[in-house]
Amino acid sequence: MHQSSDAQPPPPPGAGARRSRRHLLHRGLRSRPGRAALTLSGVAASALLVLVLLAAYRGLGASVASYTGQPDIDLWVGPQGVDNLIRSSAMLLPEQISDVQEIEGLRAEPLVRGFVPVEGAPDEDGKPRSMLLLAIGYRIPDGLGGPPQVAEGQRPAGPQEVALDRAAAYRLGLKVGDEMKVGGQTVKLVGLTRETNLLSTQLLFCDVAALQQAMGLEGRASFVAVRVEDGRDPKEVARQIEEETPGGAAWERQVFVENSVREITTGIVPLLFLIAGLGAAMAAVLVALLVNGLIEERRPEIGVLLAMGTSAFAVGGAVLCHILTLVIIGALTGTALALGLDAALDRWVPTIELASAPSDCLVAALLFSVSGTLAALFPVAMLSRIDPLEAFRS
Repeated sequence: MHQSSDAQPPPPPGAGARRSRRHLLHRGLRSRPGRAALTLSGVAASALLVLVLLAAYRGLGASVASYTGQPDIDLWVGPQGVDNLIRSSAMLLPEQISDVQEIEGLRAEPLVRGFVPVEGAPDEDGKPRSMLLLAIGYRIPDGLGGPPQVAEGQRPAGPQEVALDRAAAYRLGLKVGDEMKVGGQTVKLVGLTRETNLLSTQLLFCDVAALQQAMGLEGRASFVAVRVEDGRDPKEVARQIEEETPGGAAWERQVFVENSVREITTGIVPLLFLIAGLGAAMAAVLVALLVNGLIEERRPEIGVLLAMGTSAFAVGGAVLCHILTLVIIGALTGTALALGLDAALDRWVPTIELASAPSDCLVAALLFSVSGTLAALFPVAMLSRIDPLEAFRS
């Protein structure tokens, strides 16, 4: 009998069985949405923990790097032995400042830094809130070394105006336009700055002449901020400054940033690194336990598949695909939660600085993918070595 050309060839032997095994495998893996949702939630919470710890670790030196790394400043000039912003008790003398300013092709402006007592709004008991802040005196309104970023308000335009870090303003109960006392002198708060929270203290920006007078440092400076205006090599300029300024030292911007970050993080970074490392390890273990529990509940389905002749490699691949899907979705959910937390803290509790980076999500996803993969494939490997019917009965 002549067969129609439209007739389909018969399925190869075993094709129906393979389709049944694949259907059973996918059905078994997706048959417990409650457990899968619990696993996804655990991964998301673990990702949130790791991302916050990494952001806190990075944020420790982010503010000092933001200020000292301003692109307008090519060189930082200070007394010999002073190589960072944080610890600098020595001062440049008037003649040293003049030596730097007399070099052609430079824009050189003195900066004064020093701790000053600040009084803000009264608290619930009527007592004024007070803090000790690190004041930076620069030539206002547009001199070198001013605020790296103004979040609200404007830069100071006169000697009786100051800008203050948002976290300090929050603690002092101040807002833009309020009056406050700095070193006993009444000034007006005209701007709130961002990326100026050093955790142990915050930055306050004011007129350099006013700060010199308040601290009894007329004519002297903590540093001279230098901008190379004629395209000369900053390294050559630094050597020239040191040759023509006895007792002075010049530091390139990146070196000064590294020195300042090292100084502010010394003693704290090891502890924070330990906390972040332990937190990441605990999160990885939690993900592994959740994934292992998810797979252990599927022992009967896996046992049936192995008894039907499905290879352990095929079962492991399907399990791995399912687990990695949960891990990636959980990591993305945790990233969204971390970004939301960062935005909420930035809006309502600016005292906590988090410095997130896109690479953090990749780190969390990779960490959990490795731990989840090991936790998922180990039970499959163990089941493939025993009687599948025994695994089904258990």
